[in-house]
Amino acid sequence: MLTPTAARVRAISLALGGVTLAISGNCVLADYALADIVPDGTLGNESSVVIPNTTVRGEIGDVIEGGATRGANLFHSFREFNVGELQRVYFANPSGIENILTRVTGGNLSNILGTLGVDGPGNLFLLNPNGIVFGSQAKLDVAGSFFASTANSLVFGDGLEFSATSPEAPPLLTINITPGLQYGKYDPRTTITNAGNLAAGKDLTLAAGHLDLQGQLKAGRNLTLLAEDTVNISDSVAQPFIANAGGLFVIQGNQSITIAAKNHSDSGLFVGSDLRLRSPGPITGDTNYTVGGNISIEQLDGNPGNFISPNDPIILANGDVSLGNYTGASLHILAGGSVTVGDIEINSTDTGDNAISPNNSNPFLASLANVTLSDQGRTSVVIDGSNQPTLDIRAGIDWTLLGGFPGNTDSGNLAPNFGTAATSANIEIGEVSINAPNGLVLLTNQYQANPSLVSETLKISSILTGDGTDKNNFKTFNSQTFSGNGGSVLIDYRGGIEITERIDASSASGTAGDITLITNDEISLESDKSFIISNTFGTEKAGDITIDTGSLFATGGAQIETSTFGKADAGKITIVADDTVTFDGLSPDEQKTLTDRVTGPVNIIRSGAKGNSGGIFITTGSLLIIDGAQIQVRVGDLFPNDNSVGNSGNIEIFARDQVIFRPNKDKFGGTAVTSIENKGEGKAGDIKIKAKSVSLTVGSLQSNTLGKGNAGNVEIIATETVTFDQSPNSILSRVNDTGNGNGGEVSIETGSLFLTNGSRIISETQGTGNGGNVTIKARDQVIFDGVGTEDNNPVCDDICPSGVFSSVLETAMGDGMEEIIGGDIYISTNQLILRDGGRISAEASENPNSLPFNGGNIDIKTEFLIAFPATPPDGSDILTKAPTGQGGDIMIDARNIFGDIEERPAIPGNGTNDIDASGRRDGKVEIETIDNFDEREPNSLPTEAGKAELYQRCQSGNSTGSRFINTGRGGIPPRPGEISSNTLWEDIRRPTARGRYRSRTAFAKPPVKPPTTPKPKRIIEAQGIMIDAEGNIFLTANPTTTVTPDGSWRLSGKCGEM
Repeated sequence: MLTPTAARVRAISLALGGVTLAISGNCVLADYALADIVPDGTLGNESSVVIPNTTVRGEIGDVIEGGATRGANLFHSFREFNVGELQRVYFANPSGIENILTRVTGGNLSNILGTLGVDGPGNLFLLNPNGIVFGSQAKLDVAGSFFASTANSLVFGDGLEFSATSPEAPPLLTINITPGLQYGKYDPRTTITNAGNLAAGKDLTLAAGHLDLQGQLKAGRNLTLLAEDTVNISDSVAQPFIANAGGLFVIQGNQSITIAAKNHSDSGLFVGSDLRLRSPGPITGDTNYTVGGNISIEQLDGNPGNFISPNDPIILANGDVSLGNYTGASLHILAGGSVTVGDIEINSTDTGDNAISPNNSNPFLASLANVTLSDQGRTSVVIDGSNQPTLDIRAGIDWTLLGGFPGNTDSGNLAPNFGTAATSANIEIGEVSINAPNGLVLLTNQYQANPSLVSETLKISSILTGDGTDKNNFKTFNSQTFSGNGGSVLIDYRGGIEITERIDASSASGTAGDITLITNDEISLESDKSFIISNTFGTEKAGDITIDTGSLFATGGAQIETSTFGKADAGKITIVADDTVTFDGLSPDEQKTLTDRVTGPVNIIRSGAKGNSGGIFITTGSLLIIDGAQIQVRVGDLFPNDNSVGNSGNIEIFARDQVIFRPNKDKFGGTAVTSIENKGEGKAGDIKIKAKSVSLTVGSLQSNTLGKGNAGNVEIIATETVTFDQSPNSILSRVNDTGNGNGGEVSIETGSLFLTNGSRIISETQGTGNGGNVTIKARDQVIFDGVGTEDNNPVCDDICPSGVFSSVLETAMGDGMEEIIGGDIYISTNQLILRDGGRISAEASENPNSLPFNGGNIDIKTEFLIAFPATPPDGSDILTKAPTGQGGDIMIDARNIFGDIEERPAIPGNGTNDIDASGRRDGKVEIETIDNFDEREPNSLPTEAGKAELYQRCQSGNSTGSRFINTGRGGIPPRPGEISSNTLWEDIRRPTARGRYRSRTAFAKPPVKPPTTPKPKRIIEAQGIMIDAEGNIFLTANPTTTVTPDGSWRLSGKCGEM
């Protein structure tokens, strides 16, 4: 403390421009005090005056008075300006003064080691081109704004300057103006250093050639850090760095910005409004960010700037976050608005307190580690940037659901301004690479979501979390950037997801990562560069792929794959889509193999690999497989170089509405296939489809074995219809000529089954093993109609009859037993209709070797078997022929049989409808029907029955006088294919006892009987309906008045009599 005498001498010295008077007596001068604050004399009679040891703001301090007043501005000019430790220096703030502008014109920097303040509400400007140091005990006591700069001058709006390097030219002092916030030139070597606690009630600005900052900065409004060269910010284990702005916070380094403030858990940038970091080069931003508005990392021209952080930054924003490329440790971005980032490269983890982690000592940050996704709670994840290299981006957060931002009241930091409106909940990113094992990528705008924000499509170029798969060829791997497990990928998004390149979590030295995509909108993959992949090339399992979406659309060779190229199991593919799943087309790249060209999900035990595949499971509203797209589950490649061993998984499809395989622009439809390929060994998986309707046009469901192992089963359950058109391999369960195993079972349960234009259900063996069985259950009808030709079926080479086939072909070798047996065919339906070459066949080919080939059995149960007139060349046949073995049995249980079909040899080209169970040993033919089958007149069923039009008098409103009578074989239906499923009709002749026709051996000659001329039976026009005690319905010429007919062919009222 200065003595009163010394203080008086110091005041005189300042008043005289620094001239010191030698005074005798008790006048003792304190040298350090005289050198602290020294005016430079450039203001003449308006020079500054220091009043020491006076009471200011309730404590003893020094007050600077004087200066040149111009309007609301007060100017001070010093040769030296310093504040000692524990010293308190305040500028007087006369009434009406808004801005106090202070320049230091000497050659020394200013040391602010104590308290610098303003005794009033005015703003304080401190200008020293030589530099300014704020020591560890430095404090500001400024209610207004504080500006410290090492610029040469302050530049005003009209270009005039208040200069510290040219103090002899003061034209500004004669003009009453208000200063702006522009500065003159900087010497890049000049520095402002802060280790203290600088707080301003309004704005706080530090501007220099170089900023070197520790300690704390606090501004009630805006905080600006501006460096002509570099901005360096750091903390220590003992001392945090805290920057707190109630409004806008801008950090600009015209050469670089380096923030290294992760040593202390309290360190960080806390901003009420927006935060902008601006620099031409990459910005190193190693700290935590808590921002009430938007965050942007920019270049000087406003374009996105690159960001580096070696130690796991945490960015929390109430608004939008925008930056360029990122490289560093785990990155956490939680935004109330959108997030836009360029390419992202994650290389490492960090400690628990520097990351969002359940182990973080900050309870709020620890609570952010638990994330439940929007798939109705089926998926949850624990974020731990300290143990997993993590990319954690969450957009569109409603922070009020989390109680606001963390820790502000405890630390004294200013609360963010939640009035800042976020623009959207979009996420936009470039390429993502996780270059360390066990990584995690989380992208979501569904975490504590703000439902008022809109979301556009999330566009992903590539996300790579694996340990060395080739960026240009995901089927191979190169030298690993790391060794270990592939990272997991979770995307939970409100809006569409578009994948332009690939998401790849494959691994060569560990377990591949799981991939989960969730959206209520559409996921699209639209080229042969678009993939979702989690393969294994080593000894650990491939990852699972789960897609939960509104709709999924993939085209142009895009694929979803989890396969094994090594000695481990492949993963599982699960797709759930509320609306539609569409796989469309082939890759235009003709150099690719067919397997790699087709669009669709892929689950393969690749050539040389050993393991099991997990299968493909699809649940959707409708599934469309178009233009050659495929669903593939295979053991082995189509063109293998080496053996593959393992069991292929199943293909299971559940559709609320339709499953459609069809062509569009191409001549091919779609395919679902499970197979054991050549050089493969194991078991092919099953294909299961459950839907309202299933339709295949030039499409195919296949379960085959070309290697060693059994083919899988094919099962369809459709509540309404199953329709196959122009599909010669509609369902194919085959043991190929190179295969060793049994064919699978084929099962269809539906309302109606239609096979047209050469569509076929095939279970056959060409190799070693037996064929599988075919079972069809249709509530209403089964129709086999027409043949496929080159004109109406692009896959047929010659003629393909529509129908069901269970066959043993000439290349078959059986299962090593003495006989080779084809599979059986079971059909149960209300109506079975054969037309224009439709066929049911369980025949065996002629065997050029010694083993007998036996036909399979055919068992038909139906109310009506209807065979339309035969058409060349072969008619519509039911066959179990076996030229070198036992013909199969044919069992037909039909209430009525209509049309021209009978037991006789099915000779190629005979143009008749035949039932043939012949063989070296004939099979048994047994037919049960109401009529004796061998006594039925052989006249053909007409293609068009009598017209069903009613007499014109029988119209709505007429109640009497009309009746409709339709006579003919079989009675009332307008067309044979339209017999109702719930109304039974009898012949109009007097009923006889139920007949039974048996043939123990096909075509055995009946006993010779003398010719007789049967008495013709009189046909009487039916006048009504009768029902017997067993519920049978009869048309009769003498109906009783007590009968009340029922059924779909009954009209009410007398006008409805039949």
